Amino acid sequence: MEVEVTPGSPFKLGVPKPLFEAPVVQFTDPGGWPWDVTDDQRFLFNTKQQGSPPVTVVTNWQASLKK
Repeated sequence: MEVEVTPGSPFKLGVPKPLFEAPVVQFTDPGGWPWDVTDDQRFLFNTKQQGSPPVTVVTNWQASLKK
């Protein structure tokens, strides 16, 4: 959400509006959040995509390097 702020006396707040929409996974972890703020320009979201490609893990990859 975003809201316009007018400093001064009295301090004034505008009407809250959605900043954006994101496909967030249902919040089920009581020890964390499904999102995070990285800086004043970026957000990270825990999302779930249908048909995501598999992850390939390569072990002992250093042995394949030519010296």
